[in-house]
Amino acid sequence: MIEPQWIRLDVVLAIHAEQLAEHGGLEGLRDQGALESAIASPRNLFAYGSPTPDVVAMAAQYAFAIACSQSFIDGNKRTAFVVFRTFLILNGHDLQASQDEKYTVMMKLVNREIDAGGLADWIRARLMPTR
Repeated sequence: MIEPQWIRLDVVLAIHAEQLAEHGGLEGLRDQGALESAIASPRNLFAYGSPTPDVVAMAAQYAFAIACSQSFIDGNKRTAFVVFRTFLILNGHDLQASQDEKYTVMMKLVNREIDAGGLADWIRARLMPTR
């Protein structure tokens, strides 16, 4: 598999700021180390996963790691969703889901009703190519 286009820390921070500007919430980073670790998580999965994970598995890992690390004071789920969708788009895919479906799956993720694998299954059922 060709190495995917990754999401950098500055992009995650910009996405978070945009989400707060659009939807409100408290500004602030609770734990930069946890955020950096969350962002590195899909790269580690790519480097060491066997078999090599697909783009969907790595997108789900972004969402799981960012949402569950609670690195930001507010907006963790929103940021996690936009980051994973941006990753999908950068790598030739997109997602087709209603607002209710998106909200429900992110709540299930942070409440640990599903894990990254469960989110990946949910994404695959709604995946569409962009290229």
